Parts: sequence; structure tokens; C-alpha cells
Amino acid sequence: MWIRGLFGGLFFLFLLCSCVALFVLHSLYFIFRTASQTEQTETKTDSNCSVHEDQLFIPALVICNRMPFSQDGLNNVNVNLRQDSALRYLLEWTNPSLREAADYYPPPATFMTQGQNTVLQYITQATRNQTLQNMQYQCQSVINSCTYQGIQLSSFDCCRNLLSLIPSTNGLCWVWRDSTMWQNSTGVTRQFSITFQMTRNSWYSTYMPVHPGIDVYLREDGNDVMRMATELENPIRLMDKRGVRLQMRKTRKADIRRTSCGYALGDARRSDEHAFKNNHTNYLMCNLIVAMRYCNCHPLIAELLHYDPTAYRDFFLRVSQTNVCSVEAYDQCARRYVDLTRVENWEEDIPKDLPGYEDAKKCRNENQRSCLITSYPGTIQAYDMPEEYTSTQDYVSRLVLEYSTMRTTEILVSKDPNIYELLSFIGYNMALWFTVGHILWSMFWYATGLCCPKRSSTNRIAPEVRRKRSISSPEPIVVEHRPSQLEEVDVAAET
Repeated sequence: MWIRGLFGGLFFLFLLCSCVALFVLHSLYFIFRTASQTEQTETKTDSNCSVHEDQLFIPALVICNRMPFSQDGLNNVNVNLRQDSALRYLLEWTNPSLREAADYYPPPATFMTQGQNTVLQYITQATRNQTLQNMQYQCQSVINSCTYQGIQLSSFDCCRNLLSLIPSTNGLCWVWRDSTMWQNSTGVTRQFSITFQMTRNSWYSTYMPVHPGIDVYLREDGNDVMRMATELENPIRLMDKRGVRLQMRKTRKADIRRTSCGYALGDARRSDEHAFKNNHTNYLMCNLIVAMRYCNCHPLIAELLHYDPTAYRDFFLRVSQTNVCSVEAYDQCARRYVDLTRVENWEEDIPKDLPGYEDAKKCRNENQRSCLITSYPGTIQAYDMPEEYTSTQDYVSRLVLEYSTMRTTEILVSKDPNIYELLSFIGYNMALWFTVGHILWSMFWYATGLCCPKRSSTNRIAPEVRRKRSISSPEPIVVEHRPSQLEEVDVAAET
């Protein structure tokens, strides 16, 4: 009997260790996948969108003129700013993304130095923001007309929807949006178009005989200026005498790999709204402060941003106490800090050799990057403008926007596996291996019971032996007789 118990104990211990080991090994696979930052993308198309219920608005247009300064605007400041060196320096100074273009070629150092001296001589820091605005085109000198559902708006009426001038890492831009323009069905008659036209004399120079074009970015709204400064992606480039038609669809992409963004698309939207209301969207401003500390100058965009100087007093003081970065200083130092805030670099690791690495890391942790990003991808069709536009020497282009579907595509980017899937996998593994162990233990105990049955116990309780009694000779029943009261009275009377 003791041998059976010994083997049973050893087998139970072996079985328990095996189940625990298999459970851990199986679970480590999913734990390592979570730790390796793998991701999964879930795409959903809302099939409940109804033509009679849904209303899709024409998105806001962020219009970035790649030649934002007019000849008249330059003349109003100083005629020397029309020199090729000064104009080239102005363009690269206000639009750092120009050096990222595939066709970019660096000018001679002396050429840029000459341009820098001219620009800084006539555009001082005290009035730089207002001076740059005065040098830019006026809206009615760029936008010729708008057309919505067959109704044409004049340049004046179309420019009434201009919200603001904003600086960005892609240059000086305008935000245009009309909140009354929406579609409840698709079709050619529902499209929106905007025509741009700039006279040749307003931009032509020996340095720029051909206009470089206009970049248009589509945004859901134009409220958060800080977000638009670094979140402009996938431009629609409009070249001279060419039109572009975009058959678009609306896409919402939520990055829920970060716990601050929640676990669904609605959580991501509410998280962005909460961060905006509570002033937690200052990633760019925080990195600009780090750049000023380690580069001893501030990027030009720091002067052009729209912000409340009383609410951001520290930022305002740092800008006023440092000199603006030249194009060369920006490339050598400040560009690395600004590029960290661009949407395409949000998931990139901060370089360890970056001066102020800990400060830049703190900026990323303390300021929320957008959880929900709305885009408008689609099919782009380019075409030549009509003959009445091609015969002129002015710059002319047109953008046509049209929804190809009323359905909104939702994309969720999450960890693979996410926390719920990880806990589910671990729970399944635990149930699997310990259930297998229980089955094996039950089979072992049953098998040992068949081959080694327990011996019968000697301390059994003997049954009680009762003597049988014959019915024919029953035992006499003794009846105790007590005299009643009447009998006692009779006996007393006789006596």
C-alpha cells in the first residue's frame, strides 16, 4: 500500500511541474510578442451609413503656397528683398521642408550668406511676424473662385471662409473651411472645386521663372493650430495649368497602442478633446524650448506660432531672449528637435546622442500626441486646364473634391496581442494544461486502482444477531392494573 502512495506522490509532483512548465512556456510566446511592440491593424467599414442620415462635410483646406511672397509685398518692405539670394533665403527660411525635396540642390555658401545678410537687415525680430504677413499674397490675389454643387462663388465670397494664417514645417499656409458645405449623397453634381490664379508679374523673377505650385492638405477642421504645424501629410500638389480631381473617402485612424488613447475610436477622440482643453498638446512648443536651450537660437516657427504670451510666458521670454536660427544653424542643430514632433516621426526612438535627450524624452511623455487622425485618401486624376486658362501666362490650377462613398472607414492600430487578448491567452493556457494534468492524474489513479486494489479492512462491524421468536407461543404481556376510584369506594363501603 505504501508503494502505491509513494508512486502516486511522485507522479503527482512530476505532473504538476510539467503542467506549470508547459503553461509558462506557452504563455511566454504571447508575452514576448507583446514586449516586442508588434502591432495589428483592424479596418472596419461602417455599413450602417445611410444616404438619408449621413452628412459628410467638405474638409478644411490647408493651402501652402510654395511661393508665398508677392513682388508687391517684397517692395513694400524693401526692394532689395527681390534679389535672387534674398528670395532664395526667404523660401528656405520659412519652409524647412524644401531641403527634403528630391530635386533640391544646395546653393553656394556665399550666395546664402548674402541672402541672409539682406533678409536680417530689413526684417528685424521686433516686427518680423507682421512683416512676413505683409509680404505674403492676399487671398483674393490667389483664389480666383469656388464652385459648390454647381453654384459658383466669387473670389471675395470664397475668401470669406479663410480662417487664419499658420506656420508649419511645410511652409506658410492658410486654413480655409466652409462649415455649410456638406454632402448627403455622391455624384458629380455634389462636388466642390476651387480655382487658384496668380498673375505672372506677382511672382516672376530671374530666380523663379516658373511658379513652384501650391500644396493643399485636407483636414477635418482648422481649430488646433499647433497640430497643423506638424501634422500635415500627403499633400496634393497643384502645378501650373493643371487640375486635380480627388474622388475621396473619409478615414479615421486611431492609435490605441498608447494607454492614454483608450481602447476604441470613440475613446481616442475624447482623449484628444480632453488633452486640447487641458493644454496637454504642446509637444512642439516643449521641443522648441529644448532646441533653444541647446542650440542658442530659436527656429523661425517659434515666432510665428499663434499662442497667448501670458499663458506661455516662459516660452515667450525664451523666444525674445534668443536670436532666430539661420538656415544653416537650423540644419545643424534645431532641425533634429523640430523633426521629432512631426507625425511621421512619432514612433521613432529619440536618438541617444541628441543633446538634451532626457528633456526631449520628457516632452514626449508629458504632451499627448494625437490619438485620432482623420485623412481623405482616394483616387487622384490629373487633367489639363481649359484653353482659356492655358493661353495665359498667369499661374492657374484647380482642385476638385468629390466623395466617392458615404461610408467612413475606421482603422484601429493596437498592440498584437493587446492587453485583453494577452490575459485571455494566459487564461486559456492555464485552463488547457491544468485540465490535461487533471485528466492524466485521474487516469493514473483509476489505473492503479484496477491493478492494485485496496485490501479489505479487518475492523468490520459484525451484524447484530437477533433471536427469532415464534408467533405460535408469544410471550405473555404483563398488564399493570390500577383500580379505579369507584372500586375503591365500594371496597371502603364493605368494610
